Formats: sequence, C-alpha cells, structure tokens
Amino acid sequence: MTDHRLLGNLYAWGADPDKAIMRLSGDEDFYLGLLHKFASVLDYDKVEETLKDGNFDEAFMLVHRMKGSSADLC
Repeated sequence: MTDHRLLGNLYAWGADPDKAIMRLSGDEDFYLGLLHKFASVLDYDKVEETLKDGNFDEAFMLVHRMKGSSADLC
C-alpha cells in the first residue's frame, strides 16, 4: 500500500493523522515510518498463544500495549 493510500485510509477510518504528525514536529516521513514499524511488530500471534495457554494477564498486557501504541498514531 502506498503511503498516500495509507493516509487516505486512516482518514476514512476516522483517524486524524495530521494531529499525530504535528505531535511528531510535523515530520510526516517519520510518522509513516512509525506506522510501518507498528504494523510489522503487532503481536496478534502472541496474544492468541497466551489466550490459548490461559495466560490472561500477559494477553491483557500485550493488547493494552498495542492499543496505546495505535492511539499514539491516530
């Protein structure tokens, strides 16, 4: 997905990337790099594994971290 299309999708999904970019001193390239990095390190598999193992505290910590990181980027 191109960065232009990615930003368009974020707007369509209700995010406000302009505010996030402004929090990063207006550095759009840095913001886009963070988005790509975030998407590459999501722990969905680890969350599923911890839930299957009954380790609900660890699963909570993983999803809480993902939620916080994603909120920073929106």
